[in-house]
Amino acid sequence: MAIDDDQLAMAKRRFYEMEEDTLVILMPLVGLLEVEESNVSGRQLLIPEVIKVLSLKKGQSFCLANPYEKDLVNFLRSGSGERD
Repeated sequence: MAIDDDQLAMAKRRFYEMEEDTLVILMPLVGLLEVEESNVSGRQLLIPEVIKVLSLKKGQSFCLANPYEKDLVNFLRSGSGERD
């Protein structure tokens, strides 16, 4: 399983849709990371160095958002399925 070190620009969102059943691991390194899953109501705010595991089925999606207006968010992510 590959782990990507990624960044999200100020006040931006990124959507991911699963092409197969997938476990996604998320961990913010710098800044807060907002997570919204298609199969769960509401949003969750992850703090740095806290791991979140998403168990997603084919066709389900999730969105990551940077809540900051002036700062980047740096995070680790496993899994695939990015689309803009």
